[in-house]
Amino acid sequence: MQIEVRDGTRILWVEEFGCFLENGEPAFSYYGLPDIIAPAWYGAPEGSVLREERKSNNPEHPNEELRSMRAASSEVLTFYKERLVQNEFTLIENPVVNHALQMTELSRIQPGFYAESDTYHLSLELYEHRRICFWRVKHGPKLPSGFRSKKEPKYLVLVGQTEERVMLQNPETGDHLWATPDAVSEDQPRHAQYSKFAPPEEFPISWSLLPGWIEMGIAPGTEVTASSTFHGCAHAGFSAMKLSKDPRIELERCLNKLDAFAFDPTGIDRPKHTYYLASMTGGRHISVHISAESGDTALLTFVSTMAEPVLYAYYSTPRTLQDLLAGRMA
Repeated sequence: MQIEVRDGTRILWVEEFGCFLENGEPAFSYYGLPDIIAPAWYGAPEGSVLREERKSNNPEHPNEELRSMRAASSEVLTFYKERLVQNEFTLIENPVVNHALQMTELSRIQPGFYAESDTYHLSLELYEHRRICFWRVKHGPKLPSGFRSKKEPKYLVLVGQTEERVMLQNPETGDHLWATPDAVSEDQPRHAQYSKFAPPEEFPISWSLLPGWIEMGIAPGTEVTASSTFHGCAHAGFSAMKLSKDPRIELERCLNKLDAFAFDPTGIDRPKHTYYLASMTGGRHISVHISAESGDTALLTFVSTMAEPVLYAYYSTPRTLQDLLAGRMA
């Protein structure tokens, strides 16, 4: 990724990995740093299935695990609470934290908690459906008081240049940076040219063109569109459809339909025809990840963090757009 550099007369571009702080530390990259290692006390209930994992070397983005298990949510809660209490963590149920483990003003509507010690913090979010418990754990070291974020700015300012170094400044933080001359170029990178290319054409469609397992009532005024991908496949979906009923009722209806179509919630019996849930913000943001044996996938996200609950839906298929529009199944 390249960052725009301004000097008042022209636009240059510098490679993010080529920018350094005055002490020689990479300015915008955690590349090369080791992954954050979980403490010795951290673990998961025996028999649980890891559905998705994200390890990080960026302390601003804690490690994450999505798991499921044939168990009651109370059993999973007890497992984590016992470990945390033994290691002198303070547990907080309300208010709840966001994806970055920062406190919000929202209340909890599903089981879970936020826990912290002097140096570490963890969030546990659960959802139980028909004696299958799905949960998300996010955890990592707390940011030290002198922490310097490596978030990229919108642009950098050219301050000066010698044969060995190009001197830059981050206008958002005031940090003085440097880069080698070969890391700076006048050539516009590809990502900066995206706006010059026309986006894929979108076609209004009826949701009934999609498989029966994702069938749902579409609220009047919701625009459902489909388009082709760069690889010749197709996707379809809609954004922020208002829900007329409690999101929990709509979510259970969705899960019951998946069960009726023999989707496996455990990830063990039919791992190619399965689903799992990812809950956050006290259960006010729950995503359903669906994978079908046909290669079709879907992501449904139920959100009640705003004044009105909404649903976001995304569907992807290896079929071509033409086959999708014609109603031809794989």
